[in-house]
Amino acid sequence: MGSIKGRIRFRWTPRHSAENIKEFGSTYPYIAGVYYDANNRICLNYYNNEDIELYINSQGNAGSSVWVSGGSIVFDTTYLIEILYNSYQCIFKLDGVIKNVTTPGAGINFGATIPTTIYLGQTSGSTQFIDAVYGAP
Repeated sequence: MGSIKGRIRFRWTPRHSAENIKEFGSTYPYIAGVYYDANNRICLNYYNNEDIELYINSQGNAGSSVWVSGGSIVFDTTYLIEILYNSYQCIFKLDGVIKNVTTPGAGINFGATIPTTIYLGQTSGSTQFIDAVYGAP
């Protein structure tokens, strides 16, 4: 991870179907979040029942977009998740296929506040849990 370029990769196996993902009381269950602080983070979370939101905030300049998965995520199936960013866009890939791209208006430059702590299956505040298994890419 750098100030204007980085990549996050991991394997993710959801233990429930998308329509049941919110049964644990989370409004926006987090697949993963990489944080420095609230103004410097990248998040991947369920937005609606089957929609997945990619969110990035760099130095307070935020951008997000939603992928309407349409039932593409199947429980007990392992997926390779990649989140890549450069100075102008953040990309979410599922098994090597681009699913979502977001471009904050002011670009991406974390400067010295590079997100370095990853939270798998929850937010940095230990909320918005998701029931899944995570592994190395």
